[in-house]
Amino acid sequence: MMRLGFALLVLCCAGNAAGAGEGPDAAPQINAKKLFARHCGWCHGGFGLSADKAPRLAGTAMTEEEVRLRIRDGVAGEMPGFAGDLSAEQVNALARYVKSLPTAP
Repeated sequence: MMRLGFALLVLCCAGNAAGAGEGPDAAPQINAKKLFARHCGWCHGGFGLSADKAPRLAGTAMTEEEVRLRIRDGVAGEMPGFAGDLSAEQVNALARYVKSLPTAP
């Protein structure tokens, strides 16, 4: 009986650990790639490689903070700010995503 109780305890705890981060109180995961496609890709192209409508973002020399500020505030006459459309967490995720884009050959 002792072994059965221990096995049930292990299974119960393992189930709770696997479910951590789920449920109504869990913060939703932000898919920065989808956000980029929806909000940025129109002008900056897929993977930030386009330079037709807007500057190339892949391999940008801007710091993550500079990217974050541009996403949030925009650039006068060139790019809209997204502070009204995106949460601070989404802006942060997008900035990290832009900085992660590899420089194309």
